[in-house]
Amino acid sequence: MTKKAPVSLENESQALKEFGEYLYQLRTKRGLSLLKLGAHLGTHAGYLSQVERGLVPPHDELVQGIAEFFGLDENDLYEMLQIVPLSVRQEIEQNVLLQRTLREINQSFSQKRKQELYQEFYNVFQNAKK
Repeated sequence: MTKKAPVSLENESQALKEFGEYLYQLRTKRGLSLLKLGAHLGTHAGYLSQVERGLVPPHDELVQGIAEFFGLDENDLYEMLQIVPLSVRQEIEQNVLLQRTLREINQSFSQKRKQELYQEFYNVFQNAKK
């Protein structure tokens, strides 16, 4: 498992720039203008331009549209952006037991122990998938 740097404004800014460059490469490889890609994704060329330049983060619908249009895994795009995927945020918001569990873990354990617990949980999940 790769260890990530904590999210900071500098990391967030770098993630936005990298995502924007990636989107630019995807778009230009397909020979699409900002106008044409915007029409496919249902958004404005000006907004796409700002995303490509790393000036603004893409909204969830745009991330989903990019993933679908280019045949990418939406979760990979969110990871690139260092943003929690919408589906995960919705699960946390809708699942009271998960909220309670995360809150209690956060209040009761050191950062190191939390990471150990999360790793144990991940291992249980992986074994359950088999």
